Order: sequence, then C-alpha cells, then structure tokens
Amino acid sequence: MCDIPVPAAQQTEAGYFDGSLFIDLHGYDESPVGAGQALEAFLRALGVAHDAIPEAAEERAALYRSELAALAGRGRRLLIVADNASSADQVRPLLPGGDAHQLLITSRHTLATLNARLLDLGVLTPQAAAALIRHTLLTADPTDRRAAGTGTDLENLARLCGYLPLALHITAALLILEPGKTVAELTAELATAQSRLSYLDDGDRAVRASFDLSYRRLPSDHAALFRQLALNPGPDIGLGAAAALADCPQPAVRVTLRGLVQAHLLNCADQRWSMHDLVRDYATELAHRISRPSQHGGDEQAGQEAATEQTRLHRRLLEHYAATAASACAHLGAQAASPASGEFADRGEALAWLDDERANLTGSVTAAADAGHRDIAVSLPVVLYDYLTWRGYYDDLISVMTTACRVAHQSGALAAEAGASNNLGIALSEASRYEEAFRAYERAHDLFASLENDKERGKVLNGLGSALRESGRPAEALKAHQEAVAVQRAAGDLREQAAALNNLSLVS
Repeated sequence: MCDIPVPAAQQTEAGYFDGSLFIDLHGYDESPVGAGQALEAFLRALGVAHDAIPEAAEERAALYRSELAALAGRGRRLLIVADNASSADQVRPLLPGGDAHQLLITSRHTLATLNARLLDLGVLTPQAAAALIRHTLLTADPTDRRAAGTGTDLENLARLCGYLPLALHITAALLILEPGKTVAELTAELATAQSRLSYLDDGDRAVRASFDLSYRRLPSDHAALFRQLALNPGPDIGLGAAAALADCPQPAVRVTLRGLVQAHLLNCADQRWSMHDLVRDYATELAHRISRPSQHGGDEQAGQEAATEQTRLHRRLLEHYAATAASACAHLGAQAASPASGEFADRGEALAWLDDERANLTGSVTAAADAGHRDIAVSLPVVLYDYLTWRGYYDDLISVMTTACRVAHQSGALAAEAGASNNLGIALSEASRYEEAFRAYERAHDLFASLENDKERGKVLNGLGSALRESGRPAEALKAHQEAVAVQRAAGDLREQAAALNNLSLVS
C-alpha cells in the first residue's frame, strides 16, 4: 500500500523532504481502506515489526506519531500522502502531530473539518488545457506533428472537454491511440457525439466512471436534488429556485446544496450554484435513466412514477420563475413609482433578481415549450417584455417572442399569437431587422383584424409605421400612421390616437 510518489521523490532530491510515505485509501471503492489499515501500512514502512504493531487503531496512531517524532528528533522530515480519501475520519488518525512532517490529502470531497489548508483544484484555463494535451502528445511521441498545430485547434478540443484535466488526458490518449487522426477530426467527433460522457473513455479511464464514484456516495436526498438540478434551464440556480425544484424549504435545500458542493458536483459563487458542463451531462443522463428504467433493465411502473414526479417538479420550477418574474416586473411598469406587491422591496432589488435570473427566465420559455407547458411558454414572454426592453436585450426578446408566436399558433390561441407577433415586430425593429419586423407586424395586424380588435390593430399599424420610417420608407410610413389615427379615432382611444398623431407628425 505504501510507495514513494514521483512528486515526493523530486522534492526529496531537492532536499526539502528526506523521504515519503504514500497510500491510496480507495475512499470511493466498495471497500475503502480503514484508518487502522493505513496506520499498519505506514508503521511497516517505518520499519516497525509486524508483531510490534498494536491491534487497536488508537494504539497504532500513538505508535505512528511516536515513530514520526523520533525521525523528527534525528532531523528527518517526511512527506506523507494520503490519496483518494472520502472522509475526514478516514485520514484524521494519519495526522503526524507537530510541524516536522507534512500530510498531503487528496479527495473528491472538501474535507473542511480537518483544520487544514484547502486547495481546490478546479478546471484549467483554455491555454493551460491546450498545453496539457500538447505536452501529453509530445511525451508519447516527440515527433507528433499534431502537437505543433494551432493553439485554436487544441483549445477547441479542450473546450469540449470542459477544461477538465481527466477529460483532457483521455482525449490526448485517444489521439495517441489513433496517430492518423487530426485534432480537428477528434474535435468534430466529440462535438457531434450523442454522449460526450460515452466518448470520453480511453479504455482505462472514463469521465462517467469518475463521476459515478462521487455520486454513489451521496445520501438519497442529495442524489435526488443532483438529478433534479439538470432540469434547470440556465447555467446556474438560486436558492429560491432550487427550493421550488426540490419542493422543500430553503434551509433544508441549502444544506443539501452544501453537501453537493462538498462532493465537488456543484460549484457555488455569490449564493448561486452551477454545474460543470460534463457534470450536467451526467446529471441529465441519471434523470433520464431514473424516469425510463425499462430502457436500462429497471421497473417500468417505478419509472412511470418517477417520470410523473419529474414532470411535476419541472413544472413547479417553471411556475416559480414565471411567478417571481411577474412580481419583479411589476416594479418596471407605468405604476412602478408606488410600492409594488410581491417579494421585492423596490425596483433595484427587482432588477437585480431579473439580471441574475435572465438566462433561466429566457431558457424557461424554451423549456416550457419543449415540455408541453404551453401556457407558460406563451405568458412568460409577455411578463418579460418590460424587463428585456428596459435593459435593451432585444435578441433575447426576439427569441422568447418567436417561441411564444409558435406555441400560440400551435395551440390556436389567436389573441395570444397576435400580441406576441406585435411584440416580436417591436423587438425586430429595435434590432434593425426591418423585413422580419414587417412580416411580424402584418401577421399581428391580420390576426387582430380577424378578432375585430381595432384598438390593438391600431397599435400594430402605429408600430409598423415607425418601422417603415426608420427603414427609410417614409411614404409607406405616412400611410400606416394615417390608418392608425383613423382606427384609433373610430375606437375612441384618445391615448393611442395621440401616439399615432405624434408619429404621423414625424413623417408629414
């Protein structure tokens, strides 16, 4: 079990340590190495006779520290490496005592209770990731021309690996196994692979297997939330949304999230939680497997129940985003000067939440459409209209309104499609995509005409006129505004009539 690792040997040659001890604790295997076993191995490596090693782990720990103290007394220093630990209890008895010797522990978990310095090894930078692939290729074959390729090619490959060291080593190994394959070819294969996790397997190492080691040790509630988080439509999630997704109180969910961070399956920054891209792929696969066990040799009825529950929680999450967005956007309307109802104290707080959740909110529209929640897919874009125009996010507005138009059309909701088409025309005009805007306005005009809603039809004509004027077609703009004035006058809407007259004056 004990060995001298290469890094420790290098440090010994440099004179920093006089020797080293190493043990792989197999913390995530079915039978991890216990503290007593590790102490026995270390004591043997330190020269203690087998019959002199006590049976009790506490006595072994005491003898271990005595032996280390004796070495320190002779001026000798050891580097002790406890690799692949899964808990603080597994390594706490291995602490050397005193300052002469150093214990280096590696773990998939953050062992925060050891009162030790923590060094979190995250993903590499794009440049460092490309350099790792290049170095691995040249180590295997110093003449490998692929290592001399452009940095862009290697960085594109590294990006698909999520800059994860294990994935980078595997892709380098795949290149080594196929000397005739170019970096660009491997990148294309990985980009189009049905499952990146299945592709990232060199026969000896696999990214999925690495994630399995961490996942299998999760408590059931932690594992459930981990799978559920794959349903979140954006790149990160806040505590409120996580609680809605888990259908649990926020304090309980915070504890579970903390456990997933400790297991390095989640990252946390500024009270928001996110997954590495490959970890998210893994969580998505697990959620799919749970809801479709018959495809994996599981119980079909249990799978149907799991799928139903997953659908319920997904709907609950989307409803949370829609309801909270409505509360936040209430601070942005014409009456926003007075306190708005809901959970936000003021406009600044509401805008901060909307900014944080922007990707989730726009993603929720697509997710709702894909999941068949047509009411949310149609209504949420309307809720977001004020915010997206307030911030000038017209590309986002075009995206969500396009989805709303499609879903409303499929549902036969003519009024909703008409409103979404008008909003889409406004967004396209703001983005100077005038030809597309004209088509959206025309669709809205025709629908409102069929619904005999002249007030809204007049608004569409007014917007169309503005788009025609801005695109350099004043004669057509004049005609549209004149018609808008006539329609609003007949409808008796003084406010919209005034707006149309104002626009008419700009082209007269």
